[in-house]
Amino acid sequence: MRLIKKIMAVTAAGILSAAMLVTANAASVTDLILRTEEPDYTITVPENIEVAAKGTTDVEITASDVQNLPVDGNISVSLAEGSVSGGDLYLTAEDAEMLKLEVTGAGGTAAGDTAGQKSVGMELASFTGNGSKSYQLSLADGMTPENGVSYQGYIVYGIEVISEAES
Repeated sequence: MRLIKKIMAVTAAGILSAAMLVTANAASVTDLILRTEEPDYTITVPENIEVAAKGTTDVEITASDVQNLPVDGNISVSLAEGSVSGGDLYLTAEDAEMLKLEVTGAGGTAAGDTAGQKSVGMELASFTGNGSKSYQLSLADGMTPENGVSYQGYIVYGIEVISEAES
């Protein structure tokens, strides 16, 4: 009887060892999934801007519902095009001289601060989340509007997500 118990114990130990070896040598596969979502946001710019004849005019840009920006990314709002001549923004009127506008971005940088920098293409505001920022418009030095004349112009905004890794 003792011999049978020893044989059973050795057999049981061998079966357990074999089971452990199979488990240790078995391949295990884990699926890796990375889900990325496109950035989502709303940028609001004014439909009309009444430019002051003297001083500066603050123009507010608002970012809302900002989601899924890259960690090192931001939403850049720039002056893509408009009523321009030679890369600078102007107001025009029938039978009156054009009025050049100075543009200063929300960060305080004005067109012309850097040699050769024009209004077109300059960044007006940058956002990493929800919020509002203002850029400024003003008549350039030496520009005087004529009384009773209505001047007009337009701005087309460029809006894009920029990542530090891309720049």
